[in-house]
Amino acid sequence: MTRKGSGTLDTGDPGLPLLAIVGRPNVGKSTLFNRLVGLRKAIVEDTPGVTRDTNVGEAEWGASRFLVLDTGGLETASVEKGLSEKVRGQIRKAVHDADVLLFVVDGKVPVHPQDLEVLRVLRKTEKPILCAVNKIDTIAQHANIYPYYRLGLEPLMPVSAEHGIGVGELLDAVAERLPSPEPEDRATKMDEPIRVAVVGRPNVGKSTLVNRLLGEDRQLVDERPGTTRDAIDTPFSWQGTPYLLIDTAGIRKKGKVTVPLEKIAVIKALQSLERCDVALLMLDAGEGVGAQDAQIGRYILEKEKGVVIVMNKWDLVKGGRRSARRTLQGVYDSLPHLRFAPVVPISALNGYNVRNVLRWIQRVEDACRIQIPTGPLNSLLEEVVKAHPPPSEGGRLRKLNYITQVKGTPPTFLVFGNSSRRPEASYQRYLVNQIRKRFGFRGAPLRLMFRKKN
Repeated sequence: MTRKGSGTLDTGDPGLPLLAIVGRPNVGKSTLFNRLVGLRKAIVEDTPGVTRDTNVGEAEWGASRFLVLDTGGLETASVEKGLSEKVRGQIRKAVHDADVLLFVVDGKVPVHPQDLEVLRVLRKTEKPILCAVNKIDTIAQHANIYPYYRLGLEPLMPVSAEHGIGVGELLDAVAERLPSPEPEDRATKMDEPIRVAVVGRPNVGKSTLVNRLLGEDRQLVDERPGTTRDAIDTPFSWQGTPYLLIDTAGIRKKGKVTVPLEKIAVIKALQSLERCDVALLMLDAGEGVGAQDAQIGRYILEKEKGVVIVMNKWDLVKGGRRSARRTLQGVYDSLPHLRFAPVVPISALNGYNVRNVLRWIQRVEDACRIQIPTGPLNSLLEEVVKAHPPPSEGGRLRKLNYITQVKGTPPTFLVFGNSSRRPEASYQRYLVNQIRKRFGFRGAPLRLMFRKKN
């Protein structure tokens, strides 16, 4: 991969920004590198000068992906004459090619003269500089960061690379300073369609909706169930956004599927959920919500896809606004596992409210990519645990200490505590509901993971 400047770095993916970890020897750069890339790739040893090549790994934080460069200790005085000069040359190239510089210092010792010399070299680049004060392993050691304010770098990021403390906040700060994708990257991303699988029981109007969205009779429509047997992909664009509509066969109960060809069609319908971004669960307003609708909703949840509930044949609902409200509320009563999803009443036959389906698809797809900073998440966790502590485990008081979002699509949250076991299901639902109440995520599935704090 060629970056602007005199040198080149063979770093793999040419579209990813670069974060260079720099500092004097033995401040914990390689340990932090391993922590950021999520594996023990760099050799770690409590001896200055162990890292002599620029070690490269890929990191992902929320919606951000970037390359991390672990460099040798930036020494200002030669130790091993020839070798040290070669190391310094590699570091200078890495610093020159990087987009963000992560300056690592040792929080267990006062500011070292070499720290000042290293910073002087970094300032000449006029690139964003983050300062990680490493080896802050306990709250009592936080006071160790104050002498480093003399460096003139803010904010100072206290971390423990060895134990993972403070790394979430550090990654938040890194992500904020990474450059925006280059124009060709944005264009490439915009060319990728939002993949939408239209699923539901037979004869609820899936193909009629697809034809209405396309503005033409592209799919065969018949009142008899089972007209659509294959998962049919149809691309189209609306308001500049490309879509790929996947019309699927109606999914009946297993006991009612006897024809081999229909079995294959149902399998393909379920497989369409694997490759979609958002699933449209179509219901029949005239028939109400049935057990099979609820089962299809569970299939969507298992695949962890965004979901919009489409209540078709709304023109068949009688009784005015009050009756309509009861019908919509009845959807959530019958599908409690999908209470987070929007419900859109439509008539695919006459076009009523169909454009609103597209608006909700975009909103849900955006919700699946939301990234919440670690600070607000931990403030919420402190509030909800105080209001409703987690149930004890085997007579032992359970503690939840820390939460961070580690991934989008689906939004995934990692909770640290004194146990790696999941709390009971009701408490997990409580946490998820509180996250939704504070931050939204309408239509997006949320995943919680639990890990024992080191």
